[in-house]
Amino acid sequence: MTSSFAARQWTRVRRLVSGVPFLVTVAVILILGVTYTLAGFFLVPRLALEAMLNERAGAGANEDFQTDYEKSTGKKAERANPALSIVGRGSPDREFYQALFRRLVETAPLSDTELNALGRRRGEATTSVLKASAGSSAGRVEMGDTEAANSAEGSSVPTRLALGAVGS
Repeated sequence: MTSSFAARQWTRVRRLVSGVPFLVTVAVILILGVTYTLAGFFLVPRLALEAMLNERAGAGANEDFQTDYEKSTGKKAERANPALSIVGRGSPDREFYQALFRRLVETAPLSDTELNALGRRRGEATTSVLKASAGSSAGRVEMGDTEAANSAEGSSVPTRLALGAVGS
């Protein structure tokens, strides 16, 4: 009796699973899942970039950046729209988000150790150029200790050059 009951149940399940309504439902669920996943794949990094800029530069930083971007490129930026991303239409404006990424890289905070290492590398590069152009006097060019500058204005790099007699 149990095997007959199991056979009937299996037949019912087979009919249900192989029926057109069931297959259509499964197909729709799969398509929606793939669409949602792809939309999130393309949208989440863009929204994360916007969130990082707001975190670093304060509220309204994205709008200020968008205004600057539109002035410099002459075209309207198309920012990511979370509501449209569900149907696969996040933002086609790749250039805007590449520029936003570059801005984040430029404004990335550096630790004191990283700043000192950067200053040392800049000093070594300057010393190298001076030695290359000094000819026979290259032995007289040397680099001293690096130290932190108080502040910089705009995009300038504060630099100090000290000239002195060798051996003094």
